[in-house]
Amino acid sequence: MRSTREIEGTWEEILTNANEFSGKRVRLTLLEQEPSRASDLLKEINIGLSAATWTEYHLLIDKRQAEILTDEEQQKLIEISDRLENANVRRMKALIELATLRGQSLDTVMQELGIPESH
Repeated sequence: MRSTREIEGTWEEILTNANEFSGKRVRLTLLEQEPSRASDLLKEINIGLSAATWTEYHLLIDKRQAEILTDEEQQKLIEISDRLENANVRRMKALIELATLRGQSLDTVMQELGIPESH
């Protein structure tokens, strides 16, 4: 693996080739070095739910499917689902703005960032 000192070029070029490196590490390094609207958008795109929240979410989904979900758990599942939906809306808005800023299609930006289309 290359060190960050060996990674040179514009951040667009690096992101395009980020699959050669540890993608998130490269992106975070770039974010720290490039204070701009694009880096703000990349930060917004990378915000997600914590691992603990995802674990709880999947546990609640399993309970719902097994039809053993309590009323309290149902409310928690709705709360997490709402947070997930809101995060996805913010992420998509940031992706669209980033695509516009770069003069690229949304699909191209998502591919460069390694975000699956079904995301």
